Amino acid sequence: LLSSRQICLTGTPIHNIIYDLLGIISFITQPQSSNQDNWSPFILSSPSKGSNDILHLELWHLSLRRTKTTHLKPLLTISHHFELLPLNPTMQQECSTLYKEFLSSKSKGPGELFRNINKLRICFNHHIMLNTIAKADLEDHEGRSTQDNSPTITQTIVDVETFMMSNKIAHLLQSLMKNKQSNWWFIPNGPNFLISQIYGTITAQAQEKAPENFFNNPECEVLISSIAAA
Repeated sequence: LLSSRQICLTGTPIHNIIYDLLGIISFITQPQSSNQDNWSPFILSSPSKGSNDILHLELWHLSLRRTKTTHLKPLLTISHHFELLPLNPTMQQECSTLYKEFLSSKSKGPGELFRNINKLRICFNHHIMLNTIAKADLEDHEGRSTQDNSPTITQTIVDVETFMMSNKIAHLLQSLMKNKQSNWWFIPNGPNFLISQIYGTITAQAQEKAPENFFNNPECEVLISSIAAA
């Protein structure tokens, strides 16, 4: 979606205030047969008390960039870019299957929409949430590919520093949750992709217990701050 405020539905922090977010989500989850002329009132309408359930659903899947001054460091300006990621045949087939299932589904409600978005996220490398395989396992995998003369599967390789940082993020999120109710999905075979639904909040006291120099990484700061704001 392209708008005056950039919005992304793949877990990246966004600029949108909550009023815009609820209106946009309500609009894009309307049945396709609905009157397209009604889109403007739908976007501009303010959330009501009945929107609480929808809001709760959104916050499970989207991180909101904070829009007011807090005790945390100022966030860096968000820059957007597109990156073409190579997919092996298995991933291509899975993406195609998921897309067809979504088109054929009779339900286009928020739950169905976000379930499919989460499924698609599993197929791609998110630069923050990626949890790649260890270096030794990678070398072993490459060795097997060479020995049996099979085609090499194209993979996005993340350096050791990024690998360690992704593990720190996972550990920090798991340990700092006030209500430790987190669901973690690990996809076997090849690189492990870490996808999470987060319940609860991160308090200021908990953030003080973060590992030394953890917030020196701008992406980690944006991620943690956005979760705290949400």
